[in-house]
Amino acid sequence: MDVTTVTLPRHCISTVHAHLRSVGREGNEGMALWVGVQQDQHFAVTETVLPAQRHIRTGDGVCVMVPAEELHRLMSGSTIAA
Repeated sequence: MDVTTVTLPRHCISTVHAHLRSVGREGNEGMALWVGVQQDQHFAVTETVLPAQRHIRTGDGVCVMVPAEELHRLMSGSTIAA
């Protein structure tokens, strides 16, 4: 079923913003995930997850990598809004 509405608590937004601002100050890109529950067409974010990540900066630009093992660990039993 398609999600049509999302509830996103301010503290979850603040956590992501602080993380991205922190890694951005170092010239890197970061990643954060919102985890929650879906009921019918509504998704309620319940927490922010900052996965283990590797920041890469080259002459071509920046990127962030999350190891496959970390993604598998995070996705086991969770619904992640991406």
